[in-house]
Amino acid sequence: MSKEKLIDMALNNKMHAEAGTMELADTIVEIPASNYFDKSRWQKEVDLIFKRLPLVLGVSKEIPNAGDYKSIDVLGVPVLILRNSNGQVKAYLNACIHRGAALVENGLGNKKRFSCPYHGWSYNEDGSLIGISSQQDFGDLDKNCKSLISLPILEKAGIIWVILNSNSNLDMEKFLSGYDKMLELFDLEDTKATRRDFLYIGQESPAKVLTVTVGEKSEQDINTFIDWLSTCPISEVIVEVKPKTPTLVLL
Repeated sequence: MSKEKLIDMALNNKMHAEAGTMELADTIVEIPASNYFDKSRWQKEVDLIFKRLPLVLGVSKEIPNAGDYKSIDVLGVPVLILRNSNGQVKAYLNACIHRGAALVENGLGNKKRFSCPYHGWSYNEDGSLIGISSQQDFGDLDKNCKSLISLPILEKAGIIWVILNSNSNLDMEKFLSGYDKMLELFDLEDTKATRRDFLYIGQESPAKVLTVTVGEKSEQDINTFIDWLSTCPISEVIVEVKPKTPTLVLL
């Protein structure tokens, strides 16, 4: 969408806001009830939207140190996010390249290497296969061809975005179009993060809840941030307001 189009939309919204009106369609819009329960339609939304575009899967303060990792399942995709020794974030499928077993359970932790509990295949922070238990049982295996499957990842403004498609060539910085600059106003890079239970879209069992302390921000700033969070893959946004310490709880 062009800048000119965005300006036109903003001016139109401003006009309606000042007049106390809203733009209406020419006719009544009817939405088929099947749109809300049709499984094939849901799968198309998963494939064409949630597995194609960047999803917010964490905040920087969840994994602040080298070796810190976060493991979660999103839409049936097991994701492993880690911070390497250079301070960069990386994302991989949380699945051993051998038989697909999970390398770590969902949650937070700190590791220098990740070992499969099935046959002891071990990987380092860049996803490379570095060791195989009883390698003689596997023949002349080229480790260089058996690295973890990486996922596109971007860390900006204290937020971590991941694309669930390993073959995606989408430029996430262009996708954000400078939106991360606005998010920097919320100082998420300096927030404290704790965990409870929360539910990502498409997830049948609870994972964890993320509690983010925003700090000394105005009510308008916090509400703007909440509006933005409502577009993320989470089922509900709740605010717990404590004296001088507004806290966002994502469910």
